[in-house]
Amino acid sequence: MESKALIGVIVALVVIALGVVLFIQFWSNGAKTGTEDTGTQGGQAAPSLGAEEEQQPFQEPPPIIRPEATEFFIEADDRGFYIDGADVGSISAITGETLKITFSVRTTGVYYGGLQFKGCGQDTGKVAPGDSATTEFMASSTCTITSYWPSSSRVKDRLQVVVG
Repeated sequence: MESKALIGVIVALVVIALGVVLFIQFWSNGAKTGTEDTGTQGGQAAPSLGAEEEQQPFQEPPPIIRPEATEFFIEADDRGFYIDGADVGSISAITGETLKITFSVRTTGVYYGGLQFKGCGQDTGKVAPGDSATTEFMASSTCTITSYWPSSSRVKDRLQVVVG
């Protein structure tokens, strides 16, 4: 008789366990009894996650905003290029960066015909002593800007634009 009682207790426990599982399953599927959450959050309807929900169209991410241009103010004469009075042989840039270079030709130490600056896809044409010319371009690879005497195309100096 004891084994029948033990089997009865096990069956009762299994039935209770199944009842608990069904009860949890029933509540997780959102059965309504009038006392559960009504699907609102802070007085507003909760977002629907059903298949009938209309999907938002794909939106492009906002564009990357880059500074307008990195500017260099470079003085030049027959002997070289100068930034803040210091002789320079190169300037640096990042690939894809826009460079705006203003070349100012000194009034002393320069041929009376001025200078011309060519390179990196740019050509300023003749720039008279005391005048300046500005070039703007996107840095894509290392290149060289050369200063010339405009009337004879004689090379005076070179400025390397190092892009990396």
